[in-house]
Amino acid sequence: MASLHWDFSVSGPVSDPKDAGFVGLRHEGNAAVLYLPHGVSTAVPHDQRPARLGLVVRLLSRYAELQLRHTPTTRGDRDGPAQGRGQSHAWSASGPQSGFHQAFAYVQLIRLLQRAGTLSIGKERRWNSEFDHRHLSASLERALLLPDGVAVLDQTLGPATVMRRQPQALVGLACWLALDGLQHLFPTPAAGTWDDRPHRTVIAEWQGLADRFAERQGLTRSASLFGDFQSIRRCLAQLQAALKACVASDPPVSSEARSLHEAVQALLHHRTGDAAGPWLGLQTFHQVWEAACLDHAIDAFGASAVVTCDTAHLDRRFDSHRAQWDEAQQRLFTFAGHSRRPDLVVRTQKGWRIIDFKYYAAAEARERFSTHPPSPDLSLVYSKDERDRSAFAKVSKPYQDVVNMSCYRWLLKERGGPPGPRAGDRIDCEFWLAGHGQTEDRNSRPWMSDLALTLVEQPAAQLLERYASGWRL
Repeated sequence: MASLHWDFSVSGPVSDPKDAGFVGLRHEGNAAVLYLPHGVSTAVPHDQRPARLGLVVRLLSRYAELQLRHTPTTRGDRDGPAQGRGQSHAWSASGPQSGFHQAFAYVQLIRLLQRAGTLSIGKERRWNSEFDHRHLSASLERALLLPDGVAVLDQTLGPATVMRRQPQALVGLACWLALDGLQHLFPTPAAGTWDDRPHRTVIAEWQGLADRFAERQGLTRSASLFGDFQSIRRCLAQLQAALKACVASDPPVSSEARSLHEAVQALLHHRTGDAAGPWLGLQTFHQVWEAACLDHAIDAFGASAVVTCDTAHLDRRFDSHRAQWDEAQQRLFTFAGHSRRPDLVVRTQKGWRIIDFKYYAAAEARERFSTHPPSPDLSLVYSKDERDRSAFAKVSKPYQDVVNMSCYRWLLKERGGPPGPRAGDRIDCEFWLAGHGQTEDRNSRPWMSDLALTLVEQPAAQLLERYASGWRL
């Protein structure tokens, strides 16, 4: 039987040309499909599918947080990571439907548990120098009795509203849920790669609290909210009962406790916003690809080697260079009132390189650029036949790519000036593509020699994982 939240299939990029740039999870009828980017393998074992969902969450979240702070990425009937919304219908006939809602609920809980003081919320009466006659009987054992029988108290137990922070069952439950989500959605990365998860000392502290909670509740080591339907249902019922008991015995009265209770409640009772749409993802994933390529390229070449770049996708850590690179773009690539914007121009010891990041599958790009793209028939633009217009779009894009690269190269030569290219300087042009390999693969065709153009297949899975690791849980 299907699992509750994570019953979705995995697919490569959408085949429909209208949605070709979509990456994310969406419902199609009664089924949910996770569409992955070009270059990322779709051969995913069932138990590892949540981790693929976690990768997409991290990619879209970093792009939303770092690149689109002031630019909306969604329409009213669709979801996006900037809004953090999820499913419009949290339940189906067989249980809660798959959705980013659950993944983002884990993110919220993990971040909440990293705040100072969250792990020690609780309440207990404490000794207080202020006298409170309501707690006199509980304090008599500490009294000093005078010869005439008068009790003298230097301290009394304070009222229940006076807090002392100590671990409690709700914190243990929250830690157990957070570790379960980390294990399946955001697993430990491979050795030698950047770990964007909470620090290991924090995780160790969570583990201790979670183990004590699991022992008290009689949870087995294999208990999880990820897996088959029956085991999830048993575990979910046990955790819901534990939450109810926590609230009954120790109501969340502080702001931290209420926030933690709401985060746990959202995970265990599948809450969702009324304004949520049927899917969450990004229709224009090529922007994420360009941002990931730019981030990788600047680190690879060094910021000092960059002449200019498309700063619309620039990470905030390079903000000190933004004005300089924008000025160079304006000086070098503005002509006849038209401002062109190459993705990246760098100067190395071997010469100059103009790089355009193309979100094409490598196999598709090799076919598109096997020969010089033909000039499109402009009359097809006005055709009433949708097939003609689709044919025009398919032909015009690679042609436009080559024309743009030709313009970039010509403008760099003609308008460079000091410290631009000198006579005899080498200027290479590259299209960076999303490849399936483990290393960079370079190839070109005879017709590309006039442009010094090379198709460079980047290891897309590694490059995107690297970009996603820049987002902190």
